Amino acid sequence: MKTNRELVLRRATNSTYSERLHNANLRLWQSLARERPIATRSAARNLRYDRWVRPMKRLWAPWRMEYICSARRSSGRRSCLFCRLVRSKDDEQNLLLLRSRLGLVLMNRFPYNNGHLMVAPNRHVAELERLTDREAHELFQLLQRSLVVLKRELTPQGFNVGMNLGRVAGAGVAGHLHIHIVPRWNGDTNFMPLVAETKVVSEHLATTYNRLKQRFSSNR
Repeated sequence: MKTNRELVLRRATNSTYSERLHNANLRLWQSLARERPIATRSAARNLRYDRWVRPMKRLWAPWRMEYICSARRSSGRRSCLFCRLVRSKDDEQNLLLLRSRLGLVLMNRFPYNNGHLMVAPNRHVAELERLTDREAHELFQLLQRSLVVLKRELTPQGFNVGMNLGRVAGAGVAGHLHIHIVPRWNGDTNFMPLVAETKVVSEHLATTYNRLKQRFSSNR
């Protein structure tokens, strides 16, 4: 005996049942809307998922496009963002918080969240496995120190820490690997990026830079 789910999935593949299936889905979502209202009737009419399938959720970050477009114009060591920062002497203008013998820590000029930092090696290298043991060890030390500073100064409730290796994986500067550190707070993602295409960063970059710079300098 076939279950109701198997019958629906079977009929969904037959075009003669498509309209009937759509009407059934519409009635389902309209009934759900009475318990949990949907913003508009058109939104309910456009939902054509059956009761066992749920749409994939997405986190939109359109404010990042300026950074992505500028990074895509940079290819090679001479135009690499991080290599320019290694050579530059204006740390405050570049939002560079800490230099070490083999790496550096800087703020992201186009942050996902307040206190978004990046840790990168001084050497221009794209693949994680090409780091020397000393470079890998020092990057991890810089990562640990950055987490300590952010916890003490901004008191976040969590972190996203990771790397995008390669253009296809979403790396903005694919030729020079770097680690992202994004502090997180409960409720830090709201309707603004979705409705207004605007990300609310609660503190000016210069103010955050000065606060974090003091922490890194004092080693507290």
